[in-house]
Amino acid sequence: MNAISINKIIFLILFIIPIRIYAQDFKQYSVFSFKAKYFIFENKTDSAIIIFNQLFSKYGELHPYDNLDALKTFASKNDTATVFMIIKNMIKNGQSLSEIIDDNTPILAFAKKSKSWESLKFIKPEIDYNILLEIDKLLEVDQFVRNHDNDSCIIKFMIEVDSVNCTKVIELIKKQGFPGFNKLGIYSNDILFLIMHFTTNSTTEKYWETYFKPLLYSEAIRGNISYSDFAMITDRFQNYKKGTQIYGFIRNRTEYVAPIENIDEVDIRRANLGLPKLSIDAKMKNIKLPKDYKL
Repeated sequence: MNAISINKIIFLILFIIPIRIYAQDFKQYSVFSFKAKYFIFENKTDSAIIIFNQLFSKYGELHPYDNLDALKTFASKNDTATVFMIIKNMIKNGQSLSEIIDDNTPILAFAKKSKSWESLKFIKPEIDYNILLEIDKLLEVDQFVRNHDNDSCIIKFMIEVDSVNCTKVIELIKKQGFPGFNKLGIYSNDILFLIMHFTTNSTTEKYWETYFKPLLYSEAIRGNISYSDFAMITDRFQNYKKGTQIYGFIRNRTEYVAPIENIDEVDIRRANLGLPKLSIDAKMKNIKLPKDYKL
């Protein structure tokens, strides 16, 4: 075997193969995360705890979106050690201890009796507040304009604002990297909120297919955003362009409000992102299934 072939094999082992394993890994996380949520929905607390413990064992900590469900689940069993670990992660991801207490006072009464409770006050958020401030400035303008979108003059201005904001977001990402969970924790929704608006604007929609879609998919693979967020924004763009959706995220409180393309394959597409079947999603949210969906 020549030196070039050996180098190719080494490159595959060190770089390409681990990337594929990790890509498959986070989809597996998504699958198990939804299993835990379904067990909670079915009031099968012990089963949910088994799943959460498997996630802790394999990944060390939970996705920021899963912390609250896990906190309530382990608190119901008075599991002080795990509750403390989850609260620490919640604080690192941007929630204050006072917010966590205010939202969960009854279930945390047992934990507050622990001698270690005071130590939680010294946990610091691991958030890049400089990036967050930049994004919040863009959001402030974005929301001001959209709160006055009944005015035709404002609508024209809104298109211009989206165009400027889109350019600034792309520049920020190129300079700082994508600010997902790794930099913004629970506040990663802020940049996703902006990107969602760019997909439904005639001047910025072109960036979805060429830039934001592949970017967000790669970030979902890395676990830096959720696959649900990727699917939701994809459906938002699809609905804007064609009046349809791909994954089943365009819905209100009672039904799916846009036709699902090739609905016979929707569960396959969802499974490719680690998402549960549409029937499970509908059951958990108490939403009426589309008439053309076959169980």
